[in-house]
Amino acid sequence: MGPRGRRMMNEKGGIRVNMVESECNDVEVPWSMELMSSTSWPEQEPMGQNYSNISGEEGGGVSGANTSHIYTTVETVMIALVAGAMSILTVGGNVMVMVSFKIDKQLQTISNYFLFSLAVADFAVGLISMPLFTVYLLVGRWPFGPIICDTWLALDYLASNASVLNLLIISFDRYFSVTRPLTYRARRTTKRAAVMIASAWLISLVLWPPWIYSWPYIEGKRTVPEGQCYIQFLETNMYITVGTAIAAFYFPVSVMIALYYKIWRETKKRQKEFSQLQADQRDSSRRSNSSDEAVGGGGGGGGEVGDPEDWKRARSESSNPDEIDSVILPTSLSIDPKRLAKVKSPRDELRQT
Repeated sequence: MGPRGRRMMNEKGGIRVNMVESECNDVEVPWSMELMSSTSWPEQEPMGQNYSNISGEEGGGVSGANTSHIYTTVETVMIALVAGAMSILTVGGNVMVMVSFKIDKQLQTISNYFLFSLAVADFAVGLISMPLFTVYLLVGRWPFGPIICDTWLALDYLASNASVLNLLIISFDRYFSVTRPLTYRARRTTKRAAVMIASAWLISLVLWPPWIYSWPYIEGKRTVPEGQCYIQFLETNMYITVGTAIAAFYFPVSVMIALYYKIWRETKKRQKEFSQLQADQRDSSRRSNSSDEAVGGGGGGGGEVGDPEDWKRARSESSNPDEIDSVILPTSLSIDPKRLAKVKSPRDELRQT
C-alpha cells in the first residue's frame, strides 16, 4: 500500500518532517505532529504596520502615553530633587531681589528698575513653569486637561519672553551709559524707564497668550492629543514656528551679543586712554622736577636761590631802568618768601641814589 500525501520541509531549522496521509486509519501519528497541528499560531502583521500602540494607549504614541516606566525609582527621585531645588532657588533669589529693591531706597535707581522687572519675570518662571514641567516630565503625560495646559503655556511663554526683552533693555541701558554717559543719563528718567518696561511686557502679551488660546478656533479643531501639552500652531504651521523663534529668541540674543561686544571694545579703549593719560602725567611731573632742580642748582648749588644781595648787585650794574624792568627773575619752589620780601626792586634803589 503506497502512501499518498505531500512532503513539507523546513530546511532553516534543520528539521525534516514528513506528513503522510495514509489510507489506513490505524497508522499512528507522532505526538509532536499532533501538538503542532493543534496549536493555533497568531497571524504575523506585515512589515510597515503602525506600532504606536506599543506604549499602551491607542493613537497616543510614546509622547502621549504614560512613560513613567522609563525612569527608575532612583532617577525619578533625583529628577524631582534637582528640579525642586532649582525652582526653590529661582523663586527665593528673585523674591530677595524684589524685597531689597522695595526696602532700600538707595537701590531704587533707574537701572535697578529694569532688574526689578527681570526679577518679576523670572519669579513667574520659577513659580509656575518649572514645577508643572517637572510633573509633566515625571508622569509622562499631561494630567490636568486642555484648559490648564493652555493657561500654563500662556504664562510660561509670557514670562520667558518678557525676561528676554528685559535683558535686552538692560543691554541697551548699559551700552548707552558707557558710550554716551552725559547725554543719555540726562535724558534717562523714571517715566521713560517705565515706558520701556511696559513695552517689554506688552509685546510678550500680544505675541503669545492670545494665539495660544485662539488657535484651535482658528483651525476649527484642537489637534493636540489628550495627555499632551504643547502650542498647537508651533506644530501645525512651520512659518509661524520659524518667525516666533527668530522674534522671541534669536534676534534679541544676537542684539545683546553685539551690544556687549561694543561695550567691551569701548571699555578697553577707555582703559588704554586712561593708561596713556597716567603715563603723560608722570612724564610731565618728571620734567617739572628736573627743571626745578636745574633752576635751584644755578642759584646756589644747594637747591636754593642765591643771596638776594647778589641779585641786587647784578641789577644795579644796569643803568637803563627799562632794561631792568624787562628782565624776568627766575622762580623756584625752593625760594623763601620771607627772604624775597626783603629784596627791593632795582628801580627803587636807583631812585634812592
